Amino acid sequence: AQCDAQHFGTNCSLTCTSCLAAGTASCASASGCVCKAGFAGALCDSCAPDRWGSDCSKSCSTCNAAGTQSCSTGRTGTGCVCKSGFSGPTCAVVAPPPVCTSDSQCMGYGVGHADNGGLFVGGRCANNVCSCTHPYAPYASTGAIGTHCKSRNRGPVPAAEQ
Repeated sequence: AQCDAQHFGTNCSLTCTSCLAAGTASCASASGCVCKAGFAGALCDSCAPDRWGSDCSKSCSTCNAAGTQSCSTGRTGTGCVCKSGFSGPTCAVVAPPPVCTSDSQCMGYGVGHADNGGLFVGGRCANNVCSCTHPYAPYASTGAIGTHCKSRNRGPVPAAEQ
């Protein structure tokens, strides 16, 4: 059965007003919704394969193959999903290796340690980086410094420790 000028699809159940306006280039009863570039589906309401974004304008082909685990497609897709060690919108940025993965890798010295006359200060591993700040304010300037908190900050020793 042929549909009238206002309808198309199985049993003539769809109208041109059913097409997603943002994704539709044109519509006619003979052809139905004709999708704009990047859009797909009978109603032009989804993205073509390997496309993503609300307007289906972004392509998974921009993802860096070496750094991409997958590509989240569709109108609510987020694009390139990076492998561990990669970042950025196309997964092309090589992330530096983590400085630490646990607090034990951030053990350093401050005032009172037997090796340097200072108190042992353990750093904290936060977001793969050692934080060497001593939790007790009077010792903060004399605590450990450096990538793994293994160097002593030569700041003044608090009067109570002299």
